[in-house]
Amino acid sequence: DNGCGKQSRDCFSDGSCLKGVTCLGRCKGEQECSTRCFAQFGSAKLNDWLSCTLEDHSCVKIPKDMDFSKIGQNPPKIQANFDPNFISGKWYKILGINPKYDLFDCQINKFEFSDSDPNTANLEVEFRLKKLNSLGGAYWKNKVKEVLEIDPLDSPRTFHTEGKMFGLTFRENWYVIGSGTINSEDFVLVQYKGHTMQGSYEGGFVYARSPNLDQNTINNIKLEAKKLNMDSDLLLPIDNSCPDSKVLPSSSEEMGFF
Repeated sequence: DNGCGKQSRDCFSDGSCLKGVTCLGRCKGEQECSTRCFAQFGSAKLNDWLSCTLEDHSCVKIPKDMDFSKIGQNPPKIQANFDPNFISGKWYKILGINPKYDLFDCQINKFEFSDSDPNTANLEVEFRLKKLNSLGGAYWKNKVKEVLEIDPLDSPRTFHTEGKMFGLTFRENWYVIGSGTINSEDFVLVQYKGHTMQGSYEGGFVYARSPNLDQNTINNIKLEAKKLNMDSDLLLPIDNSCPDSKVLPSSSEEMGFF
């Protein structure tokens, strides 16, 4: 027993979990591919197997980068007077930068602040992941939950979070660089830096209360982003049309990241 006997037996005796391992093996660490595997086969059993074999006991040998300090380097300038309560409630991602993390269709984000701990916010994210057209198209609906820690006013970041994603430890810093209202539409500009043992990643996105904004409002938000040193040319539109057809079943109702 290499220390992961139970996790291996639990996973390999479950057809869906075993398919997930096979699927992830083909990805060789590529993030978008891995996300598709978890959309279809994600489960607590798969998380447990990955956490044990990759992190806890290193049964599966892959390159590791455990320097989590990288995410604190060269932070963007945050909005100094941002009130975290502004972000409470339901938001849509309408623009994003990183296709591996930010540009999934129909991203609904719900923030709920904790009554017991005023320094935390519970975040629930729903999104859709398209199935490759070569495999028949359609999409999976997925849900992610995490807890954001609110940083003090003198911190260089606005929020931070850490937990398990795809069975691996991750840490992430969020930087709210701007927020406000344009043409009666609330918006929030966010950049982030994250790290797992597979390396660092970063990106950015725009939240709005409405799923779709007119082009004039989007252009004005991009101008605001540019003023705040966010590369507005990299902000790409997110499809929030969300048709009801062609929803595929997934292995679990939630992706079970945390």
